[in-house]
Amino acid sequence: MVVTAGALEALTAQQLALVLGHERAHLPAHHELPLVLADTLRRTFGLPVFATALEQIAILAEMPQGRFEQAPDNEDQEGLRVPQR
Repeated sequence: MVVTAGALEALTAQQLALVLGHERAHLPAHHELPLVLADTLRRTFGLPVFATALEQIAILAEMPQGRFEQAPDNEDQEGLRVPQR
């Protein structure tokens, strides 16, 4: 995971912890895999359908896991529990 100097300067320690927790919550679900696949297809074939797929997958990756009633903060809290390396 990469954190820019700008983010370190702009965010408080608590905000940074929440952002990193949110991003760590994506790891167990492997959200990067369909994003990379859609982006590769978009770049390779240049068809608008793959650009749309990439946009939609990015939106879906930000939705709560499981039931739609689940509060998004639950994922972020779960991400905070993932140990750092």
